[in-house]
Amino acid sequence: MKRHFFLFTILLTLGTSATSNARSWTNAEGKVIEADYVSHSGDKVVLKINGREIS
Repeated sequence: MKRHFFLFTILLTLGTSATSNARSWTNAEGKVIEADYVSHSGDKVVLKINGREIS
């Protein structure tokens, strides 16, 4: 349930286009990270931090 809320929150903040500038992302527990948006599919979001892609 928390994972879905986190992914839903990220999807709401994406806007209409992705940029190559890092931005702040906040998860359901309130942890903030700086990352680049890479892609999303369904309820999965891929971000890039320090050259590593995470989902």
